[in-house]
Amino acid sequence: MGKEKSLTDAQVERQDAVDNACHSLLNELAPNDVIEWNQEYISAVREAVQEVIVEKLHLMTEMDFYPYLEEVK
Repeated sequence: MGKEKSLTDAQVERQDAVDNACHSLLNELAPNDVIEWNQEYISAVREAVQEVIVEKLHLMTEMDFYPYLEEVK
């Protein structure tokens, strides 16, 4: 059997940084409320920001913005 691939420490740190920034943004923009950690909401914000940074501004690749493992078929 082959060795299973996993994200590097730097890639996991990048994911954490992006998710934390998205959560902070939600809380910054919510008047007088604290939005609990909710991966569904964080993912929605992340996808919208990724669309701008990666697809519209072409500032980095999708992998650079939010690293992931590609599925092996």
